[in-house]
Amino acid sequence: MRPITRDVLTREVIDWHQQGLINQPLRDALLLRYETHDRFLAALLKWLGLFAIFQLGLAVLAFIAMMTESAGVAALLLALVGGGLWFFGVQMATDPQQRHPFTGSALVTASLAAAFGTLLLLHIAVGGDDDGQATPILLLLTGVLALLTAYRYRLRWPLLLGLLLFFHGAGAWHAYGGHGAYFANIQDE
Repeated sequence: MRPITRDVLTREVIDWHQQGLINQPLRDALLLRYETHDRFLAALLKWLGLFAIFQLGLAVLAFIAMMTESAGVAALLLALVGGGLWFFGVQMATDPQQRHPFTGSALVTASLAAAFGTLLLLHIAVGGDDDGQATPILLLLTGVLALLTAYRYRLRWPLLLGLLLFFHGAGAWHAYGGHGAYFANIQDE
């Protein structure tokens, strides 16, 4: 939001309260949205803290998975963490008061990355062959999860992410046809 728009809205909210059109709690809630003082630094510190906690959690998960020497255990741990991230991310992103919409979107994105990692670890755990076709299929499955999340909870970011994953997975699902040409494995016969 542009600063001039924010200032106009702040003045309007104060004017509405002075005229008696809105009560004190609504005035405070509206002014909180348009507050500009020290907002950038607070947001930056919040995002850095979220990133640090996320990286620390991933380091602990990687250490536990490394000690167990099992891709199945690593997949289970990552699935549990991804499920928790998805649950709290959807709650934050769909909060009616929109207190943490960007943090919720970041958590949903991290949960979808964890879903892809879980699927890849499960593929490794069952001894899947490395013919290069597993990753595009897993990208397509993760894209479907993103699209389901987007449609179920009416979120825009997972919809865009799901479409990107779908087209990236479909584009990566190709084979070399010789003479500099690639062709998709999906063929009409």
